[in-house]
Amino acid sequence: MKSWRWPLLAGLLFALVDTILVPFLLRTSIDSGLGVPLLLTFASVWAGNALVWWLVITRPGRPVFARLVWAAVLGTLLSMLIVYTLTMVFMPPVAMPDGLLGVGYRLTAIYGFTIGRFLLIGWLLAVLNGALGLLLIRFERRSLPADASAPPPRRRGVVLGTIGAIGVVLLSLVVWVWVTPVPSGQIQVENQPIEAYAAASTAVQALQAADDAARVNPLCRSKFLTHGEKTAKTIVLLHGYSSCPQQQAGLAQLFYDRGYNVLVPRLPHHGLADRMTPDLEKLTAEELVQFGNHVVDIAQGLGDQVTVAGFSAGGTLASWLAQTRPDIDSAVMMAPLFGSATLPTFLVQPLANLMHIMPNQFTWWDPVLRDTPVPPLHAYPRYSTRGAGEILRLALLTRNLAGNVPPAAKQLLVITNPADDSVSNPAIDEVVGNWRQHEGVNLRTYAFPVDWKLIHDFIDPTQEKQQVERVYPVLMEQIAGAGG
Repeated sequence: MKSWRWPLLAGLLFALVDTILVPFLLRTSIDSGLGVPLLLTFASVWAGNALVWWLVITRPGRPVFARLVWAAVLGTLLSMLIVYTLTMVFMPPVAMPDGLLGVGYRLTAIYGFTIGRFLLIGWLLAVLNGALGLLLIRFERRSLPADASAPPPRRRGVVLGTIGAIGVVLLSLVVWVWVTPVPSGQIQVENQPIEAYAAASTAVQALQAADDAARVNPLCRSKFLTHGEKTAKTIVLLHGYSSCPQQQAGLAQLFYDRGYNVLVPRLPHHGLADRMTPDLEKLTAEELVQFGNHVVDIAQGLGDQVTVAGFSAGGTLASWLAQTRPDIDSAVMMAPLFGSATLPTFLVQPLANLMHIMPNQFTWWDPVLRDTPVPPLHAYPRYSTRGAGEILRLALLTRNLAGNVPPAAKQLLVITNPADDSVSNPAIDEVVGNWRQHEGVNLRTYAFPVDWKLIHDFIDPTQEKQQVERVYPVLMEQIAGAGG
């Protein structure tokens, strides 16, 4: 038992740093967003690091500093592997098939989460554990007899060479994930505004025909509330990720009653009748931009004054359109997705890079209910990590462009929810700050009262804990009442 004293102490100290101190300081951890109980994470980190410390530092006979990097990296990786293995076996947040195929999916998810989270935050934990390990090795060496044997020079050289090779590979991956800008791709498209109402109406019918061909849920067909002619004002409402136009149906009716022509288009790969469709993994930032530009082109023929209002991922797209389309009179971003509420803003870019290169995973919105048919039934019960990464990529491209070029839209309105547990308000504030640094920008912000404790999706009336009876009047006042 005496030989386990130092490994157990090392594991305990590393667990305190990795699961309590770092999450407190950085607002993130190795299990962010997975719903893993803290006690399970703490025990896994303790056990993983203690075992590695014993194997690499204590058991060989004399603790040496040359093995410390190896111990810190291996301990962190093993700890994360234990956490994600237990998670995927007992409480998987990722959609899994049954049988042997499900085993393969679980193994892929386990190793995917381990590698991805190590490149995102695990490397920092390894650095901190290594620094703490320096002190531990000093004390452990003092507790040993003076004649304790040192490792043979030849073996030491092999160990150092192995450590160096692994370190170079891991460091290269970490630097790539953290430093490389998100790829811009062919993100710009040519605008082709439609001026005549008849042509715009025909274009809307083409959208709806495409919906029918894609076998969408009837509730999720692109919605067009028209007064039969071009009106003074028109509004395009963009729904959120994994939802569909039905999310905006109640709000659309209110704008229609105010005299607007209203277009609620279906985002690409959304709203299909098969709620378990894998189509979301095909979503790209380029596709979103092309789609967004097309519906703004159509809106030019539906009203003299064009408003584009998007929620969550739809708000991300609305932000890009606000940045690039001068023919938008008012752009409204409602709880736009520029980062996750579970991660600090400095992790958004490396996370987007990881999601862009890592294999796609489908993750349950609710790991307990999974695909249980509960409202809203028009929304998917799971989301694609690859698709979410593409939305983050568009968010980062918008943020970067906003830092260099003033927005093109004539008026901007950003609406936030202080109680939001899904999107990052600090990340939204960064984009707002980028816009405000430019002179002459007409930008307003509004935050719902924090004591309302609104859920993230404050738009869809079928959501549990919804408060649309007081949210909708506020939205109408902020958007329509201010000339939107």
